[in-house]
Amino acid sequence: MATITELLGTAIVVYVLHQWFTFYRIRSKIRNIPTIGSDNFIGATLDSLKFVFRGHKLIKEGYFKYHGTAFKVPTITTSTGWMIVVSGDQLIEELRKAPSDVMSFNLVTVDQLQTEIVFGKHAHANEFQVAVVRSALTRAFPSRFAELRDEIVQSCDHYLPKGSDWEPFLLQQNLVHIVCRTSNRFFVGLPLCRNPEYRKIQEEWTIHVMIAAQMVYLFPKPLRPISALFLNKVEAMTKKVEKFLGPIITERLEKDAKYGPNWDGRPSDLISWLLDLAPPEHKNIEDITVRVMFINFAAIHTTTLILTNTLFDLAARTEYIEPLRVEMEEVIGNHGWTKEAMGRLWKFDSFMKESSRLAGVSNIAVGRKALKDFTFSNGLTIPAGYTVAAASSGVHADPMVSLDYNYLLFGHGRHACPGRFFAVNEIKAMASHILLNYDIKLPGDAKVVPPGRWFAGNRIPDAKAEMMFRKRKSLSSSTNAEGKQHRRRHRLLSVPGGNSKNIMTVSKWGAIILASVLVTPFTTVAAVTIYYQLGHQQSLFGTSTATANAASYTGAAAYDPTTLNAPPPPNPPIQTQFGIQLRNGGTPGVSITQSGAFFGFSIEMSVVDQVLGRNSTVLQVPFLNLLSNLARRAGGVRIRVGGNTQETAVLVDHTNNGRILEKDINGVSNPTQTPPLDYTRDLIYMMGNILSFVPVDWFLGIPFHDTDNFHLAVAEVGQQVLGSRLIGLQVGNEPDLYARHGHRRSGYGPYDYFGEFGSLVNAMEGDEHVVNRQLLIGPNIATGDWFPEQVWDTGFVDTFSTNLAFLAVEHYPSDNCYAQFGIGTPHDPQELFPSFLTHESGREIINPYRNSTLYAQEKGKRMLMFETNTASCGGFPGISDSFGAALWGLDYAMQMAHSNFSGALFHVGGQNVFYNPFTPPPTNQSTFRQWTIGPIYYASLVMAEALGPSDNAQVLDLEANDGNPNTPAYAIYENGNPVRVLLFNYITDSSGANDVTVGISIGGGQTGQQNGTPAQVRVKYVGYKIFFLDLLLIVLFVRLFRHLSASSVSQKGNFTWAGQTFGENFESDGRLQGQENIETILCDQINNVCNIRVPAPGVALVFLTGDALTEVESGATTTFPTTVMTKTVNTATIDPSILATSNGHRAMNVDKAHLGSTSKGSVSGASEVGVTAENVFVASMALAAVVMAVTLRMTSDL
Repeated sequence: MATITELLGTAIVVYVLHQWFTFYRIRSKIRNIPTIGSDNFIGATLDSLKFVFRGHKLIKEGYFKYHGTAFKVPTITTSTGWMIVVSGDQLIEELRKAPSDVMSFNLVTVDQLQTEIVFGKHAHANEFQVAVVRSALTRAFPSRFAELRDEIVQSCDHYLPKGSDWEPFLLQQNLVHIVCRTSNRFFVGLPLCRNPEYRKIQEEWTIHVMIAAQMVYLFPKPLRPISALFLNKVEAMTKKVEKFLGPIITERLEKDAKYGPNWDGRPSDLISWLLDLAPPEHKNIEDITVRVMFINFAAIHTTTLILTNTLFDLAARTEYIEPLRVEMEEVIGNHGWTKEAMGRLWKFDSFMKESSRLAGVSNIAVGRKALKDFTFSNGLTIPAGYTVAAASSGVHADPMVSLDYNYLLFGHGRHACPGRFFAVNEIKAMASHILLNYDIKLPGDAKVVPPGRWFAGNRIPDAKAEMMFRKRKSLSSSTNAEGKQHRRRHRLLSVPGGNSKNIMTVSKWGAIILASVLVTPFTTVAAVTIYYQLGHQQSLFGTSTATANAASYTGAAAYDPTTLNAPPPPNPPIQTQFGIQLRNGGTPGVSITQSGAFFGFSIEMSVVDQVLGRNSTVLQVPFLNLLSNLARRAGGVRIRVGGNTQETAVLVDHTNNGRILEKDINGVSNPTQTPPLDYTRDLIYMMGNILSFVPVDWFLGIPFHDTDNFHLAVAEVGQQVLGSRLIGLQVGNEPDLYARHGHRRSGYGPYDYFGEFGSLVNAMEGDEHVVNRQLLIGPNIATGDWFPEQVWDTGFVDTFSTNLAFLAVEHYPSDNCYAQFGIGTPHDPQELFPSFLTHESGREIINPYRNSTLYAQEKGKRMLMFETNTASCGGFPGISDSFGAALWGLDYAMQMAHSNFSGALFHVGGQNVFYNPFTPPPTNQSTFRQWTIGPIYYASLVMAEALGPSDNAQVLDLEANDGNPNTPAYAIYENGNPVRVLLFNYITDSSGANDVTVGISIGGGQTGQQNGTPAQVRVKYVGYKIFFLDLLLIVLFVRLFRHLSASSVSQKGNFTWAGQTFGENFESDGRLQGQENIETILCDQINNVCNIRVPAPGVALVFLTGDALTEVESGATTTFPTTVMTKTVNTATIDPSILATSNGHRAMNVDKAHLGSTSKGSVSGASEVGVTAENVFVASMALAAVVMAVTLRMTSDL
């Protein structure tokens, strides 16, 4: 009987003979391909083992010996024992484009990682996590960048040396902790990302998979399943992670089942995204946990390797550090810590690529396993079952290659690493923080990077290699953690006397001083003499291309002709053709449901008698028409009456001048010179009468200047007159600026506001006339001196939950206070203009509030942006009144909707602001001039149509065109299905070279759904008014007009929406003029795509269904004829600062302190214009007669 030894010996002989025959049978099919290494059985077997540690040398040798063709190397990492390696642009591109049913990417991973053994039952799991990384994770990155940034700061503070002296530091071992923490902050959030046990598992999991996969290959194939008994730790590690993720997943599943996948407060994280795309059979704790681990494996491994290599190369080449810091300081100083800033770090991007190219991360890329015989164009045939790849280590070592096909760090083509955008930006953010806060070098000032080691085709930095670190001793403004210049641009007001040396050079200061001496104090326009407002110096900034006399213009800001230069088209050019993939149902990342009335207006209380009407019986007809336009599309309108002027407003029985409001010019306050107001009940009755014609939801504000004696009359009368249409009462307007503006003691903070809010609640409880005490709105901060989180931390929301109707903030992205009032920092509109012409602008504005919108949902509250516009203190000439402002306002508002705000109110001031959505003519000019409609109103009109009247719209930022900030796009969903798409193009280019074509697909592709693209869609465009010759062309060739767009983002006036316009300055009665043009686009249902052209610049609103268009087009807009002219005298001499401005102030020149009215017949203006008391009396009597005799007449058919 044979002994065990004999049986074992026989088995080994049989196995070796089998392997010998198999080797030569496999080799025979690729014998014509040259070999690097040994070509015989024993030699190749030994070389295949060596490939684990020296494969990179074999690849590099073959690359230079057989460049442009193919070679083969023996390896244990493929099922055949051979790897065929190609190089050269042509072969790599053919390999990349090979169909998936011929060349498989997934089977290469199965071989390399031995997934059958290492992953066990999860080896063939549905890979829906790949779609999550490509879509939801990548889209969410910009909006959650602040969280990523915070974790980088916290983890670097924890792990990196803290001293100012040089300290040795084990780089790679600590970077893996930082990368793991930072990545998981994005994946699973706080506090789990900082849990040491959870992180240890994720970090060890990465190492285990790599080592276990190679250990499997050391076993003969028949014994490999047995190796799983002690190599497969996936099950055990999964169970450990389930302990942390299980309760989270269970809660999420329960709420999804109860409320649906879009319930308020649902976290936007990896777990939610996985659940959104998981097939039903995979919606369980184990499957979701494993996929979180899979994504961690990819994120931690690659990111740590690249970041480590890059920092080592910088430490060895310290001469590159300073130029990179300069770039980082400049970019982050201008754009803050944002994804956009990371995208502009071109020098660092170049260094990182070069570092990875030279150091090497992997020796191969674009790996594919042939499912069928595949023949390249040069005649090379890859037999079925064989693995082929591109020689990345050889390509990257070739100094003659370019970084297109040949840069293979993240793979290439449709199988390129789906998380590459996340990884690259994460690396940039980490490296930027480290370089801006630390000095680095190699020990002994060495100039040679410590050699790494190769394992299983990957280069791993030496884990024991040290780097010298020390805290930097002096930090510049943008180095200091967050970028001071960026923060300053986002404050409502700059501190008076603030340092501006980083903003303007000495030569610019000289220009200001010189200009202030040379500017003529007044000019004559038509028959109205208008005085130059103090500090208003538009001629210093921008280029006047529209009119020759714009530089000397000294009239009201609302009609300023200054036109700026549009930014040139981007260089390198953008991708002008790209696709958008939509799905029906279950789309992750959509917003909460939104009202069509999302885009509303905040009308300064001091100008309501100009904008709303003269009193309760004489309403402004153009205003009614403008509201009616929106109500037809959105189902209603939201308007706030308030602002700075509400804080000291007092409701009185009557005013001295007999009007509905009166300003106390001698009692101005704030740096913006806000006058106290007296107003009568008739102002609120006027608001109530407007409700007879247009469905408006109103907001008012309770005066908050005297918290010992609250004036609650506005709440009492407001509720009596407006009823349920009064939906909110603001408590405090920008209380975080109270101390700065002298309205509270120094040190006034969130807890003080908390206490005063409580006092108001108590006062309302004791007022029987305030019936509804649940309408309050707070904290309404400007995020100037406080952040919302500081207010939430006081327990504000929980304490006053029953009283709070909304949570709210107010914010402007910049300010023009220096030009208007001589305070703060001077800004050059021409330099600022490009910052408004980007998708990142809106994102940056709301970044400080993303946590708060989530917090609001958790507390069951809605969050409002209660006041905003292009810039505080009236906006900028050439920016706020340009076509670019329409694009910016629409994009910004849509971004707020996507980010779960529940509404936004854009500020409306008087004659001396640039940003007004609409401006009535000076009251003494209404006989010959009508209203002026600004770009912000056009934005509101488009958004009303985009959201529609269903109150069930959900908004999704599509991160279109790989997140290019020039071409954003949004999808609007109703009942889970896409109904409209809003497409933007910020670029100005009349040549057509930067017009973009967007391919919209519904279903199909990787959605797992059937093709759902309709046969046709309807499209509306924003463009410019067409003049006579164009009108003739329209008659002959209608399609020409449908494709016309704005000539420039800097253009003023004559905007059109779907062919209709409100005209130029002084041309509108609030009704759209012209024939509406809606283009019909036929779709390609075979290829499941609708191609939509968006001109440069322009906006296109695509209606995906007939119902989506019908609901915003149903019925004619109810409009009203103009029947009132408030003045019959056509000329007057006035000071524009008397006309209400953004805060209702007047000129602060003491020599003109007696000027106090907008009308020729007013008492205070009499001496200035030479009118006698008798003239005043006669004019007053005439005015009274007109007001009494002429009222608003509505025809019976309306």
